[in-house]
Amino acid sequence: MVEIRIGTRGSKLALRQAALVQEAISEIDSSIETELVILRTRGDQLQDSPISAIGDKGVFALELEQALLSGQIDMAVHSAKDLPMRLAPGLFIAAVLPRADVRDVLVVPRGGKVPLPSLAEAGVYGKSWDTRMGERTAPGRKGSGHIFRIGTGSRRRQMLAAEVWEDVVCEEIRGNVDTRLKKLQEGRYDGILLAKAGLDRLGIAFDREEAFDFYPLSPELFLPAACQGIIAVEAVQGSVAAGIGKGISDAGTELCYLVEREALAQLSADCSEAAAAWCRRASSARGADRTAVRGPGASPVQRLEASSVGSLEAAYAASLYGSEMAYPEDSILLDVMYAQNRVRLIGAADAAEGGRMARRAAKMVKARPADPGV
Repeated sequence: MVEIRIGTRGSKLALRQAALVQEAISEIDSSIETELVILRTRGDQLQDSPISAIGDKGVFALELEQALLSGQIDMAVHSAKDLPMRLAPGLFIAAVLPRADVRDVLVVPRGGKVPLPSLAEAGVYGKSWDTRMGERTAPGRKGSGHIFRIGTGSRRRQMLAAEVWEDVVCEEIRGNVDTRLKKLQEGRYDGILLAKAGLDRLGIAFDREEAFDFYPLSPELFLPAACQGIIAVEAVQGSVAAGIGKGISDAGTELCYLVEREALAQLSADCSEAAAAWCRRASSARGADRTAVRGPGASPVQRLEASSVGSLEAAYAASLYGSEMAYPEDSILLDVMYAQNRVRLIGAADAAEGGRMARRAAKMVKARPADPGV
């Protein structure tokens, strides 16, 4: 009988993600015994300090990696967006589970106001935006004197919030999901930003609908963090656990994981910088926002940058102007953001091409000077 010890952080969300790994293993081989081992990371212990002040994303992974290397556990479960760029020698990501919803969510007290979108980003609330929503926006445009306070410690979310909404100010917040919701309910903030994947896994939107309103944000405008919504399983290379991981890994999610991680590595971005990467099948992006490039010199209609597949550029143009042509099924879209600059690329859906896209996108957004007016 094979026994696998699965290391995890102790929060409700971390435990739920570890349980999903247990379920995935049971589905491929019910004879495998699994045990959860709860570890407390440095990031969990320092709840009162911003992540940028205590280190990089490794504050959530170091103790789990040490437990893997010492043989205390056989697998470590991570939120992939919290992984450090360099894993410990001898370790690798053995599996990624199917990706959940990539969107961020604005959470406000039930019946509370929401910030007013800027004129350029009126679609941030997606198709749910209507006159009823408009009646619940914070009054006035810039200079109205009404400031909407948003709790978030993410530089990415802070920058995007300032870009897509009028009269917002972001304030640091730490703690697990329950702690953040409690702080919101106590009136410390007008709203907070959370990942929809975590809310869905915990069932919070359903359980707390009498206390909070949840507004998922358009991922085309409010670009997700790299690997947001992905559960990653780390193991020792060549181990029995590594072989089991191969059986539970989702191929489509793995491609997106590899591309987004490559983009982040090329940007040399850590949690103190506003950076993002989002890869997905082009066929799932029909009807999405069509802005391709952001920054100085951006024209009202932007051309999608083709990667190495030139004919895809024509397919994109055709989709803009109502032709029956659409994105080919075997292509991927990649959005990359660094500071105020963004680029969207399209290319073939394979790891080699995805890597080239990631490197090109990172080079483009870092080469373009930031627009001080954004």
